Amino acid sequence: MIVLLALAACDWLAPEPVIDDTASEPLSEATEPVEAEVMGVLAACTSEGAWNYEAWTDGPVTSATIDTFALRGVDGWNESHALPIVSSSGLGASLFLSLEAGVARDEHQPGINTPLVCGVDDRSDDMAYVLRVYDDSGRLLDCVSWGPTAYAVLDDPLGRKGDVPAVNPVDQAEEISRSACRVLG
Repeated sequence: MIVLLALAACDWLAPEPVIDDTASEPLSEATEPVEAEVMGVLAACTSEGAWNYEAWTDGPVTSATIDTFALRGVDGWNESHALPIVSSSGLGASLFLSLEAGVARDEHQPGINTPLVCGVDDRSDDMAYVLRVYDDSGRLLDCVSWGPTAYAVLDDPLGRKGDVPAVNPVDQAEEISRSACRVLG
């Protein structure tokens, strides 16, 4: 009881705050850029034979790109797809894409289908994936890579050394590197 009274008694001793309203320019709050990190990823085939990509972040994102690489020597393949945002909030985002699998290479259409074959490529030890997520200004928020050949792709995303296929262009390939991307798994 004495402690409460002593604290209450000290309250009247506190000076009144001084407000300076003579400033010529209004104060602006500095805002930190919003950050988001990829928390989970999945590249897998469904029982119906569709090739699916899923990802989850711990912050808001406005766009994402998934790059897939199958390192098979002369039969290698690479492709890129925009990974649509299914839901997003300040707490995170959920991204999902389902592709028709097993089409001929010359029929490949980004965001619609893939020549990768379910039951074969999804179980292969020569696959690598790179997921990049961005904010509304196009700033790279996070980059992750996974798969048995992830390091080979991070070392040579454009296939200049000959180990990584360069069948299709890789947009903003300079973002894909060991220094910019975390390797999962």
